This record gives sequence, C-alpha cells and structure tokens, in this order.
Amino acid sequence: MKDVAYNAGLLSAVSGAMARLQALDVAANNLANAKTIGFKRDIPDFESRLIQAQRGRGRDGLVTITRLKETRIDRKQGDLETTGNPFDLGIDGPGFFKVRTPAGDRYTRQGNLTRDNQDRLVTAEGYPVLGASGPITVSGDGEVEISEDGSVLIDGQEAGVITLYEFPAGTPLEKVGDGLFIAPKTTAPTTVANPRLIQGALEAGNVNVLREMTRMVTYEREFETYQKMIKAYGQMATKAAELGAF
Repeated sequence: MKDVAYNAGLLSAVSGAMARLQALDVAANNLANAKTIGFKRDIPDFESRLIQAQRGRGRDGLVTITRLKETRIDRKQGDLETTGNPFDLGIDGPGFFKVRTPAGDRYTRQGNLTRDNQDRLVTAEGYPVLGASGPITVSGDGEVEISEDGSVLIDGQEAGVITLYEFPAGTPLEKVGDGLFIAPKTTAPTTVANPRLIQGALEAGNVNVLREMTRMVTYEREFETYQKMIKAYGQMATKAAELGAF
C-alpha cells in the first residue's frame, strides 16, 4: 500500500503548489495595479475536494486536492484623490460609469475623462460615457461644471446627465481590460438612486500594498512547503524503487 500513499500525497502536494502559484499571480497583478485609477483588486478563493484517481497497480481511490476555485472582485471603494482637473470624476459610493466600446456597452469606475474631437466626454481609451440619452457632448469653450448628481453644465446650461449604474450584491462581474467590467447577460443593471460624483477628483485603486505584500509572502512560503513535500515524495519513490516496492 506504500505506492497508494505516495501517489495520493504527491497529487495533493502538486495541486497545492499549483494553486499557490496561481494565487501569487493574482497578488502580483493586484500590486502592479495599485496605482491604477479605479482598479478593483482580485481575491483568490481556494477549495479542497476529493477526486477519484488511480493510485497505482490498478487501484482507484479518493484523493484530496486543492485548487484555486475562482477569483472574486473586491468592489470596496478606493480613496478619492483631488486632482483639480474639471474632467476628472470620482465616484463616491456605489455605481459605475456606462461606456460604449466597439464590443458593446461596458462599465467602469475610471473617471479620468477627457473630450474627444467630436466634443464627446470619453474615457482615457476614447470610449464615450453614456447618459440617459446616449453620449454626453461637451462643446464650446465655456466653463464645464459637473454636479454630484451627474448633471453636466456648460456656462450654467445643462448639456446632459451622466448616469451611474449598479449591480446587485454578489453579482459576479468580469474584468475585460482597460478598467472595464461586464456582468452576466441575465443580470440587468439598475440606476443609482442617489449618485455622488466628485468633480476634480479620482478614485485610487483599492489595493492595500502592505497587506498584498504580506499575502504574497504567505503564498510563497506555502508554495515552498509544497515543493518540499513534492521533493520528499520523490525521494520516497526513489527509495521504494530501490527496495523493489513498485
């Protein structure tokens, strides 16, 4: 039965090492985006489960493996930092900007907006920000004022209203690049009843650098532990082969 224990232990150790490597990638990406406007960190979720596996000499049995089940998006708000730029908008509270991309409408918390050559209010990547009636046009050289409720005024005249959207708690949002999110097709967004936009401010990423570095150290140590286990099982297999156990 030594081969049974060896194979089960090795499989468990390998799965644990792979899961920690994946978690390290998640933490490294969080750290790399700590300064990214509106970034939401990812949280790795592990799970242990039993699988049916061949353990050697034709014997089957249950083996406990660990895997990275999923990564969840932490929707906690980041700090608002004052910039003084009238086209910078920080969302204080729940909600996302809705923007139009070539792939369809997407959602973002990145409020570093600008005006394109069509006088539309767009994201840094050039995606138009949508209001209730479509893209917001900011034409002319007048003073642009954006109220907390999303009203866009040019020299006191309303040019449109930026609408913020929210998804039910627990909705599994998916990151699709450029600070954009999508939700399952079966989940419809709702408008934020009492939006609060802060003109001249931006939301920082919600990554706590010190905490994330601590997590990386923990994952690295756990990975090293699994590596030692894998090495030990390899030595056991070598010794067993020498003794003719297999």
